Amino acid sequence: MINIPSTDKTPAVIFDSPNGTISIEGRSIAENPVEFYRPLFEKIKLYAQHPFQQTTLLVKLEYFNTPSSKVLLDLFNQLNKISDKSEVVVKWCYEKEDADMLEIGQEYESIVPLKFEMVEV
Repeated sequence: MINIPSTDKTPAVIFDSPNGTISIEGRSIAENPVEFYRPLFEKIKLYAQHPFQQTTLLVKLEYFNTPSSKVLLDLFNQLNKISDKSEVVVKWCYEKEDADMLEIGQEYESIVPLKFEMVEV
């Protein structure tokens, strides 16, 4: 289990590994997102050994910077590695008026072989 509270520059990150749910919510503009997300990546490596039958990643970011976008892609690719053992679903949340965030989610969907659900909030 990981439970990292949000700050002005980092999102709340919750990984409930026994239930196969990961939530990333808030703003991701950390200067070093690789370091910030490291505990999540390490936990996913352990989780990959015995994943839950369905793994759900909820991404509800209001804004993220370019370095964070690379880390998100790495996260999707890491989850793709367990997709033969667990049905992985990415729920990409965006606000109705935020066409850019919807488009970014659709771009990820086009390059990562995971099931994406676009969720308007």
